Amino acid sequence: MFEGINLVTENWVYIGAEENTDILDYLESSLAFSVVIPAVFEVSELIGSFGFMKRFSRLPALVFSRGQLVLIASLGALSLIALLIWPDALFPVTWLFLFFIFDPINRLTGRPSIAAQVERGDWRLAVAFGLGALVCGFFWEMWNNEATVSWEYNIGYFDFARIFEMPLMGYGGYLPFGLETYAVFHFVVGLLGWSSDSHVPMKGDEPS
Repeated sequence: MFEGINLVTENWVYIGAEENTDILDYLESSLAFSVVIPAVFEVSELIGSFGFMKRFSRLPALVFSRGQLVLIASLGALSLIALLIWPDALFPVTWLFLFFIFDPINRLTGRPSIAAQVERGDWRLAVAFGLGALVCGFFWEMWNNEATVSWEYNIGYFDFARIFEMPLMGYGGYLPFGLETYAVFHFVVGLLGWSSDSHVPMKGDEPS
């Protein structure tokens, strides 16, 4: 999905990838990217185990009606269309629209969702997955900086103060990426009937 959108936004390019053209190279690349979702989940669960997370378990609730959830999902889909029409201005939407489409759908269909958590005033899951993806992103960018095949960024008006190859403002994209990871994962596995009883433990959970 993101690679397809990048064909339009052109926010990153791969350096050295032109040398990798056989099937083994593609398999190796697929294997490397296949660890993204497990890594985000594992690091997010680790962050969720820290004591400071308990302070996010009793914050103001954010309650959505069914109509509001449908509206948010619709706006998420429209934002994707707008992104493809005006990529130079709206490229940050790349890291937002999947969450706004799929988390409301998950909530409406009874799958695990961040919306269901914040409706109870529990923001731990949102914080853990935002920070979890940010931590993963920092290490991915660090390793990318010295990799033989690497990526470089071009993110327009945010392209300043680089840490490794990533502009400082670009790290902000990892925060919603963590939420997208959670939402898309539960949407997909929910279609297979595997998601309804899954649970990511957080510090402060009641003992089962």
